[in-house]
Amino acid sequence: MLRCRDTWQVPFDAESVLAIDPDMQTVGLLYENALPAECAGMRGKWSGGVISAKDGCMYCVPFNAPSVLKVFEQTLRPLGIPLYSCSHG
Repeated sequence: MLRCRDTWQVPFDAESVLAIDPDMQTVGLLYENALPAECAGMRGKWSGGVISAKDGCMYCVPFNAPSVLKVFEQTLRPLGIPLYSCSHG
């Protein structure tokens, strides 16, 4: 299990938060199937988010969801998806 706070992706249609740890070159999931029950199966849950300088959490802006989603650092389940670098030139 990994700890990740580097890159979080807002769950617009997803049922979990995608997390990318560039240092470990790992992709994983946060809150896997653990988002609020009223959002299960909903399309367009949250759209965009901001990282708070005060607590380091990401706050996701509701699109169709009934509330703001607060994402904080937690243990994530690695997906085994490798990260590849694009070369320019």
